[in-house]
Amino acid sequence: MPRVFICYRRSDNAYLASHLADHLTRKFGPGAVFLDTESIPLGENFRSRIKHAMQDVDVVLVLLGTAWNPRRLRRYRDPVREELNIAYGLGKKLIPVLHSGQRMPTGREIPRLLHWFSDLNAFEMGSPRTLNEDFERLTNHLLEESVDSSPIDRPRHRVWLSLHGGIPTRRLTWLAVAALLAGVVLLATGWATGKTRGGTDSASGLASTTVDS
Repeated sequence: MPRVFICYRRSDNAYLASHLADHLTRKFGPGAVFLDTESIPLGENFRSRIKHAMQDVDVVLVLLGTAWNPRRLRRYRDPVREELNIAYGLGKKLIPVLHSGQRMPTGREIPRLLHWFSDLNAFEMGSPRTLNEDFERLTNHLLEESVDSSPIDRPRHRVWLSLHGGIPTRRLTWLAVAALLAGVVLLATGWATGKTRGGTDSASGLASTTVDS
C-alpha cells in the first residue's frame, strides 16, 4: 500500500485535507497517511518532523483550493514552499489535487525554483456532491502508482537548492553587493599597485639619467 503525505494550507482546505486523510487511512491502513495536525505530537519541532516524515512516504498530494494563493510561495519560510522543496529534493512523486475550480499556478506566479511545479499533471476534483467519488478515483490512482515508488531522478543542482530551500532574495542581494564590493576593492588594489610600480620605474629612470650625464 502507498504511503501518502498531504500538503495543504490550513486557511484554504483544512477540512478537505482531514476528510481525505480519513478516507485514505481507511483504505491503506493506520500510519499510511501523514497529516500535520494529526501526525505531529505537541511540543515537537514542526519542520524537523516534516522532513523526517517526507522521507518515508511514496507520494505527496498537494491540495489546491481557491484560497491556496500561489504568491505566498515567494516567502522564503512559507510552510508549503518548504514542503514542496523537500519533496522535490528527495525525489518524491508529487500530485497536485485541484478542487473548488482552482487551476494550476503559472510560472510567473511562483518562484523560479518552483517552476517545475506548474508543469505537473494535476488530479481534478468535481463538485462537493461528487466528493466521495473523487476520493475513490484518487485512491485507485494511488494504488496503481504505488507499483513503482522508487525516487525520481532529478538534476543534482536543483536537488541541492530544493533541500536547502534555495537562496532567499535578501541573502542573494547581499551576496551580489558583497561580490560587487569585492570587485571594486580588487580593481582599486590593482590600480594602486600599478601606480606605485609606475612611480618607482619613473624614479629609477630619472636616477639613471642623472648618473649617465
